Amino acid sequence: MVIAVSVIAICLLYLFGLMINDSTNSGRYKNPEVATSVVRGTIYDRNGRALAMQVPQFDLYVKYFKDSEDTVAQVLALSLDLSPEAIEKQIISHDETFCIAKDLSYQKVNQVLDNARKHGIFDLIEVRKVFIRKYPGTFHASQLVDETEKVYEDLLSPRPGFNEVTTYGKDVYLTIDLDIQYILDLAIQQVYDIQGPSFVVAYIQDNKTNEILACTTYPFYDLNDIDGVPESQRIMKSNLSLSNQKLVKFITETGTSTIVTDYELEKAYTIDDKDVVTLASNINNHTSILRTLPKDNPKYTVFIASVNPRYHQVSSALEYAISNIEEGLASQSKL
Repeated sequence: MVIAVSVIAICLLYLFGLMINDSTNSGRYKNPEVATSVVRGTIYDRNGRALAMQVPQFDLYVKYFKDSEDTVAQVLALSLDLSPEAIEKQIISHDETFCIAKDLSYQKVNQVLDNARKHGIFDLIEVRKVFIRKYPGTFHASQLVDETEKVYEDLLSPRPGFNEVTTYGKDVYLTIDLDIQYILDLAIQQVYDIQGPSFVVAYIQDNKTNEILACTTYPFYDLNDIDGVPESQRIMKSNLSLSNQKLVKFITETGTSTIVTDYELEKAYTIDDKDVVTLASNINNHTSILRTLPKDNPKYTVFIASVNPRYHQVSSALEYAISNIEEGLASQSKL
């Protein structure tokens, strides 16, 4: 009897403990650890040269503190390309923390901080590190890179992950060759200068792999400075199809799998409700040209279309561009 009572008592105590523990834990929620920042992935050409990348930028902020304007201005002027009077004027015009200098070099930041410590204003300044998008290729393949940023937004810049401080986006690799892209862009700019068209589109394709090695629309623009660039100029108008054949193709590496994306003409690019280019036909007034290079053993297909040129009689402009492209490829030993 004693043993039975003892067992029952122990069981009751155990159940009572479980009830207390459950009531204590119920209704409580602990936030998961979520990354505080996301670093966007890099876009590369086929040779691993960066076309779009995140780079750190150091910005200098000044905290408002009454009656310290003159001292702060004098100290910051030792390092910044601003006069003490200009700095003090900015400080007085703000009643809260504000940015006084952007994109400082690492050496400049250290200089500012050292001077601030020496003169006792370290607590009145703040250096913030942010990541900004930079495009080393500037205007080369600008529309294609711009389009890639949009199409692969979720891949390049994913949502903040769990149990990590920083989430890094996946990198994207294009099939374009920046050297060949440079050759094409120079030739296309000459066509535009000679014929004065509405725009020029062009591509260079590898005949063996069908990969696009260069793809452009002119006028292009500097991706590092796109303020004021109209949306119509940012359209990659060279994304057109030839006899329903897929032309613009590039590959991305996600780290775990490979995504192959074929861009084809889903809707026609138009001007005044008319198709701007039909590659297989409508070669009126010598506005478009299709050539294989070299002639004896075709390795590349080169297409150039000069849309609505004002000077139709300059028919040699496109042939001249093809010759320049061939010379450029030969100089790089790519023929």
